Amino acid sequence: DNTTSYFSFYDVSQKVSIVLGMTLFAFVDQITGSMRNSIIVFLFIFLIGAFLLKRIKIKNV
Repeated sequence: DNTTSYFSFYDVSQKVSIVLGMTLFAFVDQITGSMRNSIIVFLFIFLIGAFLLKRIKIKNV
């Protein structure tokens, strides 16, 4: 079924993003010595994501 494969992909991508996010947070924290800088990095990542989502064209139904 196509629905189950979609949710399997969603589940795997969620787990991968958790690992990558925590790794990036720890890496920036270790390099700079401040969790504040890690939060700033994630703020930029979220802003880039919001910008990319804003550019998606949605058809009116």
